[in-house]
Amino acid sequence: MNGGNQTCALTPGAWRDVAATCLLALVPGLAAAPAGAVSWEYAPYLAVGGLWESNPRSVSVSSWEDDAYAAILDTRLNIAGKTRIDTLTFNPRLVAASYGGATDASDLDYVDYHLPVGISRLGEVTRSQLDAGFSRTSTRSFPGVDPNQPPDPNTSRPKVDEFQERWWVSPSLLWQLAPRDILSADLSYDHVEFTKAELTRRTDYEAANIDVAWRHTLTPQHEVSLNLNVSAFESELPGTTIENDSVSYGGYLGYEYAWSESTTLGGTAGSSRSDVTVKGLPFLNTPIGPLPCFDPEQNRFVLCEVKTEDRNFVGEIYLRQNAAETITTEFRLSRSIQPNSDGAQVTVDSARAYVSKDFSRLVRGSLGVTYSQQEAVGADNIEGNFGRRFKRNYWSTVASLNWRMTRTWTVRTEYGFYRDERDEGIAAYDIPRHRVNLWLQYSGLPRR
Repeated sequence: MNGGNQTCALTPGAWRDVAATCLLALVPGLAAAPAGAVSWEYAPYLAVGGLWESNPRSVSVSSWEDDAYAAILDTRLNIAGKTRIDTLTFNPRLVAASYGGATDASDLDYVDYHLPVGISRLGEVTRSQLDAGFSRTSTRSFPGVDPNQPPDPNTSRPKVDEFQERWWVSPSLLWQLAPRDILSADLSYDHVEFTKAELTRRTDYEAANIDVAWRHTLTPQHEVSLNLNVSAFESELPGTTIENDSVSYGGYLGYEYAWSESTTLGGTAGSSRSDVTVKGLPFLNTPIGPLPCFDPEQNRFVLCEVKTEDRNFVGEIYLRQNAAETITTEFRLSRSIQPNSDGAQVTVDSARAYVSKDFSRLVRGSLGVTYSQQEAVGADNIEGNFGRRFKRNYWSTVASLNWRMTRTWTVRTEYGFYRDERDEGIAAYDIPRHRVNLWLQYSGLPRR
């Protein structure tokens, strides 16, 4: 019973309250600053274009594929307010697409919007920051491969005419303990819902994570680190009584070598232990077949509950090159534990490569490739299709070419390929998708 009480204390809902308290602590500083002490900057962005997409409805039977094309609008406004010690950023974004060329093409139309906000404060030996926001995005989005862009935490099999609604809050604090020592703490909370979960079998979920890390600089070229983390996950499979509660504890050691001023080589290695509870199962598999669960205290049959423990290696190795705060080259192999919209924490093994190059002062190209394989934490101890449904493989490849016509106007063309595959069970599938984009982009210069 004591172990159960400890797990309850680590629920995502409890961590949400901690994150909200951090937000209230940071906001008043900027609001209380004299009006003349706040410097505001505004930078607009606008892109219009078109795309061609194969298999927009993500069917696994080639004879059912129906190509489509679309007109797309992508607009955002980057706003920053700064004082001597505080910074506030707000970057609202709207993306809309209107489809044609396919049967019932209007069913593919979507309007996505993102409302992220960031607040930071710089002290003598500390830096505190809080990122939060809300987004409503189509689950048909094409996964990106550019490490300069934040990854989608909920990549899974795309389904037509459904939206993911997500709000998140993520406070962090960094201390400069000594000239060579930095201690940091990061907390994140995500609440994710899907608009047609009972039809698409996605799961609404809550996920929270806390990381505490120490970094020590041995020499200007060598750095070591230690990271400890705890994460919690709660979900319920729509249309059923099945619930998944997971708590994971982990840690790893890290090392980074500065090969040159712009190139670093590094790696981490560690372990994670997960306590998984799956409740509400109607039957358990036994040597004589599936049977309901009998509760001797209630003297009746009840829904079954499975508790299991899983241990996994976590870590990564990487080579990264940065120029002017932009990643130009990255090669990375990693294993991590992440939340998933299918209703569980999953182990994700991934390999990625990204390269960008300036062919001239005005022309820049990039190529990114990502492969990942996922499996539910504790899946080997969960019987039936519920455990197997999380086993998936993903491939993404994106190649782009940018031609900058002026300081603010750019023509961008992009080709992307994506494959989502599951090769086990009666619901096995293989879904390939191709996409070609052509954009005209306007990036406004910051204005005060």
